[in-house]
Amino acid sequence: MITKLNPINKIRILLFFFSTLLSLSSCYYFFQLKIINLYGDGVAHLNIARKLIDLSENNLWQHYVQLGSPWLPLPHFLAIPFVFNNYLWQKGLAGSFISMICYVISTQLLFEIGYIFGSLYLKTEKNLLSGLLAALIFSLNPSVLYLQSTPMTELTFLATFLGGVFFLVKYSSDNTNKYLVLSAIIACLSMLTRYEAWAILPSGFITIFLVTQGTFKYRLKRAILWALISFCAVLYWLWHNWAIYGNALEFYNGFHSAKGIYLRQKERLGWASFTIGQPHLAFLLAFSASIACSGWVCLLGLISFIKALFVIYKEKNKELLIKLFPMFLLTIPFLFTVYSLFTGNIQIYSLSAISLLNVRYGLNIILAISIFPIIFLSPEKKLKNLIVFLLIISNYIWLVSDGVLQLAIVQEPYRNNFNSRETRAKAKLVKYLLEHPPKKQIMIYAGDLASVIPDSKMEFRDLVFEGLSSWHSKEIPQNVNTVIVKEGDELWKKLEKVDNFSTAFQLVYEIYPNPRIMVWQRKNEKK
Repeated sequence: MITKLNPINKIRILLFFFSTLLSLSSCYYFFQLKIINLYGDGVAHLNIARKLIDLSENNLWQHYVQLGSPWLPLPHFLAIPFVFNNYLWQKGLAGSFISMICYVISTQLLFEIGYIFGSLYLKTEKNLLSGLLAALIFSLNPSVLYLQSTPMTELTFLATFLGGVFFLVKYSSDNTNKYLVLSAIIACLSMLTRYEAWAILPSGFITIFLVTQGTFKYRLKRAILWALISFCAVLYWLWHNWAIYGNALEFYNGFHSAKGIYLRQKERLGWASFTIGQPHLAFLLAFSASIACSGWVCLLGLISFIKALFVIYKEKNKELLIKLFPMFLLTIPFLFTVYSLFTGNIQIYSLSAISLLNVRYGLNIILAISIFPIIFLSPEKKLKNLIVFLLIISNYIWLVSDGVLQLAIVQEPYRNNFNSRETRAKAKLVKYLLEHPPKKQIMIYAGDLASVIPDSKMEFRDLVFEGLSSWHSKEIPQNVNTVIVKEGDELWKKLEKVDNFSTAFQLVYEIYPNPRIMVWQRKNEKK
């Protein structure tokens, strides 16, 4: 059957099976190593999805507000079908499946965009090598393969962002309305996944205006239509934050926002301020994180990007520029990271020998560096093409030469979470709770003890936590029989104001010190 297909469809099918096999085998490998759930953010994402379906309160609005802020909602909605299963939720696989599907989609989209880029830039039809190079730069990246095995949101973002750009590329060639609408809808989904996608709103508007053929008024109408559809995501999220918190910008300046966290930890994160107002330093720091994630192929990508701009400018080919222009949007996620460092909204530390912080943000460059090295391919020079492919493969071999576990993107959560004193204390707590299942209902602050909940096989329907109205009463609810508290968390502060707590509850387990975690049980209840 496959022999009857034309060459490009054969490659599409083979690439689909190749990326699917690579995705499954990578997830299995990292799952066996028990490291797919290292990131605390990944655990929190699945917990949010689980809260949406698993509460003791039946009020529909109460379920909805579990989305909270500042994380955007699409990854949590996508995880709902999988978190119904306790095993998938507790082990992190509920989120891995979404990332894996998005990995396969991203590989296919990069092949399509790379194929079009190569055909236009290299001026050769049926240039399958260009599509293959783009797909392989992405799909073979060890950091990508690890993240696609986790419940993190990066792969969902990359897939949706690529989808929006892909249909813009298609629209630039023939101005078909369906491609315009599809691009806007998928861009809207991307903007409900990660904030990096919000930068596509102004850049996409400009792109549509430039690539649309017709009068000034017609081009402006098409650009506005695209922007209005895409802007629905922003309007929804502003409403969401206003409806729940009374502050439409809660995701930006609220207690749990990146800005709020930075202000509370300014003394510890003060070193990060050196990039604020310094665009060159912000670029260098973001680029260093990109190298930590993808190796020196980032340099190849940067050189090829500059060369592509130079060649297009030198040729002064307006038609070629219009058709290629949407592909330059693939640089937006990386440029957004640079901008965020420049404005002090995020912090990155990528020196593996000292410390690692948010190094995964450097993976945003992967889309651009997957496409632009295509310019080094040549339709006639097979040896040159082979060298380019070998350079990419050798780069990734070098990246894992010390072992996959030494990847910066793995080391960061391993050092900061898995191998930390707090994680070891939580492991002791989990062991105790598994051996002594707590009496329901259980009061807990799910923010600080998020990983304890699935690991100890507790369910949110058995919990009284900060997402429920009963948690915010001045007294401990009468249906609460067990209290699990960590020193300094919000529940600890709440208990300090409850006068009769020590008379109504008795301490049955304690981890001490740093951090101090206690399990209290209502008196007259069996242990």
